[in-house]
Amino acid sequence: MNRLKSILITIAAWLIGALSNFFVIQVGGKIIPLPPGVDVSSQESLLATIHLMHPANFITPLLAHTVGTFVGALLVSKWTASQQLTKALLIGLLFFIAGFYEVMVLNAPAWFEVLDVTLAYFPMAYLGYRVGAKGSDESYF
Repeated sequence: MNRLKSILITIAAWLIGALSNFFVIQVGGKIIPLPPGVDVSSQESLLATIHLMHPANFITPLLAHTVGTFVGALLVSKWTASQQLTKALLIGLLFFIAGFYEVMVLNAPAWFEVLDVTLAYFPMAYLGYRVGAKGSDESYF
């Protein structure tokens, strides 16, 4: 039963991280509006209009990826009693796989792709673990 509970907690933390990612995208789009003509309603339309985006428009997805990964890793670290680092890094890996796929498919600027792949996933998963871990000297709170 503990194994099933651990799996369900990890999935729940990942889903909440994904919802956090979505929330940042929604709010960020209102703070930094997309240029006229950019359509993000589907991957095909994004591919066709990504060249119209300005550097500031890439701040929102970068922030969304970091926040989503951090939140998921923090929650899994807070909600589980064992293997917190492993589970936090698993959250980072899940987000990384999706992010790496997008980097391979989209024609985003190289600076964004490098920052996204190197900073948004595993470092944020580790930071979420460090902030959320309980019952160890590695916890900050």
